Amino acid sequence: MAQRTPSYVPPPGAEPAVIGCGACGGPGAAGMAYAAPQSGQSVPQLQTPPPPAVQLPGFSPPVLNQPQLQAQSFNASQQPGSCGALVPGAGLPSPEVIQKQKEGYIRLLDEQLKQGQNTLEQQRKQQSEYLRTQAQQQKQQVDMQIKQQVQQQEMQLLQQYNQSLMQVQQASAQQKSALETQAMQLVMEYQQKRSQEEMLAKQQQLQREHIEDRVSVTLIARGSSGFQCRVKYAVRESENGGPNRPNVKPKTGRLQSESARLYSKNRTQPDTGHNMTLARRLRQLCSQS
Repeated sequence: MAQRTPSYVPPPGAEPAVIGCGACGGPGAAGMAYAAPQSGQSVPQLQTPPPPAVQLPGFSPPVLNQPQLQAQSFNASQQPGSCGALVPGAGLPSPEVIQKQKEGYIRLLDEQLKQGQNTLEQQRKQQSEYLRTQAQQQKQQVDMQIKQQVQQQEMQLLQQYNQSLMQVQQASAQQKSALETQAMQLVMEYQQKRSQEEMLAKQQQLQREHIEDRVSVTLIARGSSGFQCRVKYAVRESENGGPNRPNVKPKTGRLQSESARLYSKNRTQPDTGHNMTLARRLRQLCSQS
């Protein structure tokens, strides 16, 4: 009689176990035992996003702890049988038992899967919060470093500004001092030149007045000699009672007194204008005489 093939097929890779008969030790009493799915099947692990290109100091990427699923195996219960006869399906669980065990194992696996999902979800939330906290800390550190760098650069810029401003102020002060010195020199040169010109003009005026005085004195001297001659001649005619001027005596006396007064005034006040006036007055007297 041919042996019946069981309806339950074990998963690939499962090795059947040989179970001996407890009542007899015959070789024909061997049966097949079905094993549950192999243990150690990996649960899909969440992929951690790669860190940014710039690795910040003190930043460590999180690692999720993978939950382990417990392996389940079917229990092959022995059924009593005679030692001499081969009973079909002896030592194998019935399909109903297998179905119940399978459903129970599936429920256990579903529960383990659900627990694993919950665990992974909690880890994901915790690690995400950790990442955000760490990123916030790193952001604060980077902001602080950037602020410090900006402050240092501002201090350097302020120092450069102060140095440049001091140099510009010094250059401006030097140029102002040079302009003031040059202006003072020009003013002094102008005053010296003006003094020299005034002195030269005064000297020229004095020289001109001196020359005019000499010319006037010469003219007066020449005119007075002629005038004296004419006065003497007129006096002589008046004394002799000449026919042309019978009564010139009073006029001759007047000419002599006026001439003496003009000469004495010319000696006490040697002025150019006065000399000219004196010359004109003498000419008038001569013309009247």
